[in-house]
Amino acid sequence: MTAGNGIMHEALHYESFTRPGGMLEMVQFWVNLPAAHMMTWPKYQSIPNQAIPEIELPRNTGTVRVIAGSHGGATWPALTF
Repeated sequence: MTAGNGIMHEALHYESFTRPGGMLEMVQFWVNLPAAHMMTWPKYQSIPNQAIPEIELPRNTGTVRVIAGSHGGATWPALTF
């Protein structure tokens, strides 16, 4: 989410989810905007888990999920400043 010029944020989920219960996992990243962009137009991007690229590390040492920027040829799908 780019808060920009006056967006209000309230994280809620639907009653149809609450009633039967279950696991809800999500991550939100909030990064301060550069001063020149503080009054930019607000926007929201929803990026599902399966859209986040995962890169194998050398010598079978693990994986990296590309959250921002790029790594090993994979680029994060979010638009950022």
